[in-house]
Amino acid sequence: MIKIARDGIEIAVCEPQELENLITQDVVRTTDHFWKTGMKEWRPVSEILSEFDTLKKQKKLYRIKLAVGGILIVAVLAIASIFSKSALDDFRKNAAKTAIANSKREADQKVESDRRTAIARLEYEAAASREREAEKLAGLKALKEVNLSIDTIIGEFIVSPPDKFKKGSLAWYTHKNAERYWSTNLRVHLNENGYFYFETILKGYFDQGHSIIRHDSFVLLFEGNTINSGLGEADEDVEISGGTFFERVSYNSDKHQELARLIADACARGTKLELRMNGRRGKFRDVELTSEDALAFSQSIKLADLLTRKKILSGK
Repeated sequence: MIKIARDGIEIAVCEPQELENLITQDVVRTTDHFWKTGMKEWRPVSEILSEFDTLKKQKKLYRIKLAVGGILIVAVLAIASIFSKSALDDFRKNAAKTAIANSKREADQKVESDRRTAIARLEYEAAASREREAEKLAGLKALKEVNLSIDTIIGEFIVSPPDKFKKGSLAWYTHKNAERYWSTNLRVHLNENGYFYFETILKGYFDQGHSIIRHDSFVLLFEGNTINSGLGEADEDVEISGGTFFERVSYNSDKHQELARLIADACARGTKLELRMNGRRGKFRDVELTSEDALAFSQSIKLADLLTRKKILSGK
């Protein structure tokens, strides 16, 4: 918006493009003054008219240039059309040659890529086959070593073969020290899958139907450490001879199996082991694990581990 003043008095406000019409209508004179935002002072209207004339000339020149440019383009197109057929034929021929060359190059590249992929696949399969063969041989070697280790100690065990009339029946192994029950306080039972449980044995005499001590847990003392077994599963009392019984308690939880491995390791190192067998009536009996028991126990856990290893290596 511009403001128009005459003799210091504002007489009109208009858009720049409306100014010429106002002059034609004699509402605004060339001697009047105008002002718009950004100007420092009022200036004669004749100056803005001069600017309008300059802009009109520039627009006219621009239109002339556009017209000349259009003429030149038409002329160029006309000239180009004279040679267009020949040029187009050449272009098409070159494009066809290029397409054929590209197609052949792509086909060659695919053949080469397929060849390299096939070679890589064969090399991978050969390497995998060698690796499987090496693993198989290593497994057979390890299985042979396990079987040899089993053969060295299996003679120390009583074998109870599986019941052929019972589906899923397994062979069980008990160390021969179980036959010497009077000198045995700790023993292990294991099956062909390597599962095992162990039991402590407390011998006692029954007096009118009541045992001296019936126990269901024990405390293990070795190398200054005291470990409580926790409760076991009480088996029925077994009569040895005329009124003489021994009390068996079995331990077969994961915690008990960890304890059995701890005991077996201590046995293998010849560590002195003492057991306090706790009775259900607050009584107890202290026994020291004999060297014979220690050897039997460590051999039992070793056989359990070997049988487990054999099962894994055999894939059964």
